[in-house]
Amino acid sequence: MPLAFESISHGTMAFGFFNIESDMLLLDRYFFFATDFCETICKMSNKQDVTLSKFSLPAYVIKNPADIGDLHGGIAGTHYSGFIGESYKKYPFPRDAKDFKQQTGGFKTRDDFVQMIRNFGAPIDLVLYQNSKKERVTVGPVVFSQQNFSQLIEYVIRGGYPGWLEGTAPDYVIKMQEEVSI
Repeated sequence: MPLAFESISHGTMAFGFFNIESDMLLLDRYFFFATDFCETICKMSNKQDVTLSKFSLPAYVIKNPADIGDLHGGIAGTHYSGFIGESYKKYPFPRDAKDFKQQTGGFKTRDDFVQMIRNFGAPIDLVLYQNSKKERVTVGPVVFSQQNFSQLIEYVIRGGYPGWLEGTAPDYVIKMQEEVSI
């Protein structure tokens, strides 16, 4: 489930996993895969060249808010609008609440989610930028304080809400956690 996070530039923003069968994350109207996000965060944390401060994150942007879809309707199985609705048609919310856990194999559905999002959005490279004082991080047009951006990273490490299946994050998240100092 996406949760509310504070940004400097846009106020409160939704960020997070939106379907437990995928490792795709949303940040407002931007969608990207956690595998790519974690890899980009590792590159940022391991940069040797202090002049290199911009990193590219492959993503998709959905410009029309209606094309994003209805998360609550998709979860309930009552309204399958937009991209999120399509994702719940293909990968429905579990019938039993105890099965509501972020799947560690979510990266395996990447091709399906790419095919679905292409009907609603366009590919884009989001630029991640950390200023030289490491007090702000920019993701595309969204500016976060370092503290608030760290909360996004912690969310991914936890597996969002409801957490990773069996409490174990996938390898790409564990690697990021080991390389990032929060």
